[in-house]
Formats: sequence, C-alpha cells, structure tokens
Amino acid sequence: MPEIIVGINSVLKGTPEIFVGNLLGGVFYIFFFVIPFLALVGGGVKLNRQMTKKAIIFSIFIIVFPFISYCR
Repeated sequence: MPEIIVGINSVLKGTPEIFVGNLLGGVFYIFFFVIPFLALVGGGVKLNRQMTKKAIIFSIFIIVFPFISYCR
C-alpha cells in the first residue's frame, strides 16, 4: 500500500522517477533482506525448478517493463 501512495503522489506531482526508484528499491529490499530472513526463520525455502517458456518470457517482460517505461 505505501508504494501505491508514493506512486500516485509522485505521478500527480510530475516526478515519476520517485515512483520507479521506490519500486526498484522495494524489489531490492525484498530479495536481499526479507526472503533470506524468512528462509532463516522458517528453515529454508523450497523451490520448483521447472519454468515454462511462457513463464520465463513473462518474467523478463515484468522485469524490463519499468526500465522501458522510464526511458520513453
């Protein structure tokens, strides 16, 4: 919810860079702090090692889309 509010405010004020920075910083925080912490507390993380071609393409699109939108 805080990311949505920051995003709406930054777009309304004409500074979408803040929104992009907030999203990228949030992703960094989740991957490097939250997930490892939960893995330590919960005794590990079980991963499914199978990804379909469709899932890989969709994941790449989701990762690259903020950069494409920002560079426009």
